[in-house]
Amino acid sequence: FEWDGNQSIAISTMQDLFGMKAGATADGAKIDRGLNAIKTAYLNQGYLDQKLEIKTDFDDSSSTANYHITVNEGQLFRMGEVVIANAPESEQKRIRGRWELAQGSVFNFSYVREFMKKMSEDRSGRMPRVNLQLDRTKQTADVIFTF
Repeated sequence: FEWDGNQSIAISTMQDLFGMKAGATADGAKIDRGLNAIKTAYLNQGYLDQKLEIKTDFDDSSSTANYHITVNEGQLFRMGEVVIANAPESEQKRIRGRWELAQGSVFNFSYVREFMKKMSEDRSGRMPRVNLQLDRTKQTADVIFTF
């Protein structure tokens, strides 16, 4: 495995997340899971536009596959605003009272996922749809709750 372009996540960490060791049998499903784990790690560090490009070089004579993975981290996004649309005041208070990811902090995609999971387990109110609105000029991500 060769890695190129990564700066915010160390090669050793990406290799661990990738889950394939040199000399192991190539497993397409495991490679896909590994790439998804790396993408998630970048999303959790605020890199919402990151892209991974994988090139494979097969060597039939030695029955090996070499992987070159180029990472384009994109820009770092920070938490923008929490926008709550079409909700009564009680729902707005419920969401704002529980939301802890501060405006200006590095955006963490897992935080949004966990927040929505807790909201669904709570069952004390209606469940909103959630969307992200990226402002690439300001490098912020607004979280939009819609009822």
